[in-house]
Parts: sequence; C-alpha cells; structure tokens
Amino acid sequence: MQFKVGGEIFLRILMMMVVPLVMASVMSGIIGLVTMLIVLDAVGLPAEYIGLILSVDWLLDRFRTATNTLHDSIGAAVVEKAFD
Repeated sequence: MQFKVGGEIFLRILMMMVVPLVMASVMSGIIGLVTMLIVLDAVGLPAEYIGLILSVDWLLDRFRTATNTLHDSIGAAVVEKAFD
C-alpha cells in the first residue's frame, strides 16, 4: 500500500479519528459493519478482511460493554453519594 503525500494522508488520519468517536454510542450491527467497510475502503484494504475484523471485534465489543457498564455504575454511585 503506497500513501500519497498531502491531503490524502490527512484525510485518512482524520477519518480514522472521527469515525470511532461518532460510532462509539451505536451498538455493533449493520451500522458498525457499514462503518468498518468505509474505513477499510478509506485505507485501501480489501473488503474481504471484514470477516476477520468482525470475529475479533465481537470479543472486544464484550469488553467495551463491560467497561462502559462498570463506569456507568460507578458514576451513578458517586452521584448518589453526592446528593445523599
């Protein structure tokens, strides 16, 4: 894969930083699949890698969900103690 100098590299870096921020609150599913296809296309990787990425992302999604749930629970407990 050969990168072109200039705006194309900047656009790819910007896209890889913004897309996860926008999609952080969306459950994995069809929207996550479409997002991954957009990112794969932007970095020049073939869409055939989506199966490999999804199999790894499934497990990582479980850890992200557990972490988010733990943080939400801690935040709720802090607010409860603050107003108690």
